[in-house]
Amino acid sequence: MSRPRRHEPLRVLVLQHDRYGGLGAYERVLAQRKADAEVVQLNSSRRLPDWRTFDAIMALGASKQCRRLSACLAS
Repeated sequence: MSRPRRHEPLRVLVLQHDRYGGLGAYERVLAQRKADAEVVQLNSSRRLPDWRTFDAIMALGASKQCRRLSACLAS
């Protein structure tokens, strides 16, 4: 049984913690599926869009590793 075809592109909300990081391998996957990705930098003053208007949410981590959680939360 096949899935029904979508007429509108898949809308993905991408929450990005690291402003220097990109989507990485996900960029190609989203492009192949003709998904419409809205990237929101969490360290900016921009308001988050209404998550209910999206089909999916991706939360991307930071490019740096944190050895002590308390030190990362303080920065």
